[in-house]
Amino acid sequence: MSLKNIVRAFARQHQIELTARKNGLIGRKGRFALGYWDYGLIQKLFVSKSFPPLDGAYESRLIIDDDLEPALKVNILYGCLEDYIAQLDKVEGDLCRGVQLLLIDSYIDCGKNKQLPENVLQHSFPIDVQDHYSDLQAILSSFYPSE
Repeated sequence: MSLKNIVRAFARQHQIELTARKNGLIGRKGRFALGYWDYGLIQKLFVSKSFPPLDGAYESRLIIDDDLEPALKVNILYGCLEDYIAQLDKVEGDLCRGVQLLLIDSYIDCGKNKQLPENVLQHSFPIDVQDHYSDLQAILSSFYPSE
């Protein structure tokens, strides 16, 4: 498994046509934007889902960096946290549970700290990408199920 295979599988699942670029792949369909870049030792994958009520805003964005400091970066509108927490209920794996627990803690905190629904939760999980391909696929599938 590789990030490139993950992005291709996601694109097939969502019927997103990918366009080859010099160093990667990119695609867009409906509310989704998807990309993968490979610069040799550095690879990056992202999936973004737009939020039409807020012009130019993303409901969520997942970025997987496989570089000198590998990480899963999660950006979600506070107003959408409850939906993403629920979507992770059926997913197994330590990374999946870690992401869900962070979202739950953030959801609880947003009530205490008066976060506006249009503010964005941003968090980065340092991970060994190669050891978590199945978890990363599970998170993508649960956050962005096929319709």
